[in-house]
Amino acid sequence: MIEFDPALFLYQLAAFSIFAVLFYLLAARRIVGVLEARQRKIEDDLAEGELARSEAEKLRERYADKMAEVERDVADIVRKAHEEADERRAQLVADAEREADRIIERGEETIAEEVRDVKTELRGEVADLAVMIARRVLDETRTDERERELAYKFLEEVEAMEPFEEEVG
Repeated sequence: MIEFDPALFLYQLAAFSIFAVLFYLLAARRIVGVLEARQRKIEDDLAEGELARSEAEKLRERYADKMAEVERDVADIVRKAHEEADERRAQLVADAEREADRIIERGEETIAEEVRDVKTELRGEVADLAVMIARRVLDETRTDERERELAYKFLEEVEAMEPFEEEVG
């Protein structure tokens, strides 16, 4: 069995006490210091993380605001582009209508000029025909002046009838 030796027990108790005091003085303070430093580091990291999270939230809000502003700007640009396109289209239509009116007016002027030229040419041909007919019909003594008078008189009668202008006009 085991015998109890009080001197050995006191010696072991003294050695353990010295070891405990030395451990506390040497190692425990350092361990507590390391643990406290570690706890401060963790608390600082948590505070820094919270600060970074709040900064990130602020940045996200600013980003969202900027995106909304950019979307408004894009919508304004698109709206202005549509308005400018509509204005340009209206201007092009108005220009085309004016050009069409000018072309129609020039066409009408050209037609009127052609009608005048045809009438003038026709009068000359009718006068020449009248003179030729008059020469054949009248084989009597005549003068060119008298024939011209008859031709112009014939033309005046033809013009008085005006069926040609109604058909052409």
